[in-house]
Amino acid sequence: MIEECKLQQYLGLPEKCDVDRFARVFTKYKTGLEPMLMIASLCENQKDIESFHRKTKLSNAERILGEFIVTHRKEAEQALSNKNVDWWKDMIVELEVTPGHGMFSKLLLFKYSSIEKFSIRDMYVVV
Repeated sequence: MIEECKLQQYLGLPEKCDVDRFARVFTKYKTGLEPMLMIASLCENQKDIESFHRKTKLSNAERILGEFIVTHRKEAEQALSNKNVDWWKDMIVELEVTPGHGMFSKLLLFKYSSIEKFSIRDMYVVV
């Protein structure tokens, strides 16, 4: 409906929204999602998030979360498909020492379904 009615411009969304990705994320999780997670699923890059922020006046936390997701989404998909545990470990360590390390759990949520265990040697992150 968003694309059919050309509502993107009125909602502050990019002209080319990825509605298929939005539907996949919504179908996979249904409830308990951060609104910014769903907005980020419609966006392709940081420029789209910045544009949405200018038009809708997001909080800084929402803007940073959206930028984080669109920045690391492709890397996370690649690490997941290659079973690259080192990438996930590096992200956990890197983000643990910086403000906003809770964003990593949102990225994990974006990539994994309901209750799965992601093993990193002796550590488990339950999503």
